[in-house]
Amino acid sequence: MRLDLRRAVERDALRRAGFLRLTAALRFEVLRAAVFRFAALRFVVFLAEEAFLRLALRLAVFFAAVFFFVA
Repeated sequence: MRLDLRRAVERDALRRAGFLRLTAALRFEVLRAAVFRFAALRFVVFLAEEAFLRLALRLAVFFAAVFFFVA
C-alpha cells in the first residue's frame, strides 16, 4: 500500500513536470520509426521480387528460344 502511494505521488510529480507527455511523444516517434522501417523493408522486398520475376521471365524466354531453334 505504501509503495503504491509512493508511485502515485512520483507519477503525479512527473506528470506536472511534463515528463509523461514527453515519454508519450517519444513512444509515438519510436513507433513511427518502426512502421517506417517496416514499410521500407517491404518496399525493398517488393523490388527484389519484381527483379527476380523479370529475370526469371527473361531466362524462360531465352531457354524457350534456344529449345525452339535447337530442336
